[in-house]
Amino acid sequence: MFSALSLRLRRRSCRRKVADSPLTELWNATSSDVGYENVLSLDLETTGLDPKKDDIVSMGWVVVELGRIRLSTARHLLIRSSAPIAPSATIHGIREMDRQQGIEATDGLTQLLEAMRGTTLLVHGARLDIGVLDRYCQDAFGAPLLMPVIDTLALAQQRAARASQPPAQGALRLMALRKQHGLPDASSHNALGDALATAELALAMMPELRQSG
Repeated sequence: MFSALSLRLRRRSCRRKVADSPLTELWNATSSDVGYENVLSLDLETTGLDPKKDDIVSMGWVVVELGRIRLSTARHLLIRSSAPIAPSATIHGIREMDRQQGIEATDGLTQLLEAMRGTTLLVHGARLDIGVLDRYCQDAFGAPLLMPVIDTLALAQQRAARASQPPAQGALRLMALRKQHGLPDASSHNALGDALATAELALAMMPELRQSG
């Protein structure tokens, strides 16, 4: 992910392109620095694992404020898409008829950007989720997302590298990391379920997160 300085410079260079768009409102309301007091935990379900071409099927998010998960902010949106789902993608209980009843991708993206204002994004696996959002924002508004991000997967990878111990296969998956941090099993039924599970993991990892920042 980009440093705070890099984010500021990239936002500055893109402002003319995104004038009067939801991205402008987001950047005006959101620092480029990583913060821990107001975090939005996000998960996307997509049609595959390639951020350059795969589509969003659903979005789930919840705000973590001052170390507490605010369940009143939890949202789950189905996104309309006719793109085929790759065998490598896991869509939690979303049927074809559900996908067709979802909202337009631009409407979902606008709601998400509004919810992001004033927060730092929290994800488990930024390469896919942020990569897809960058592409959607570029297509809709003319510039990538350019938000500060905390990635629990990247943090776990860094910890394993410092220990000079290659992680066992599957050890860095969300549910495996939860178990390592003493958290109970979490049912991963949809994007919101994973966003909540990531929020709980981040709270358990908070000393490491602050140290890494």
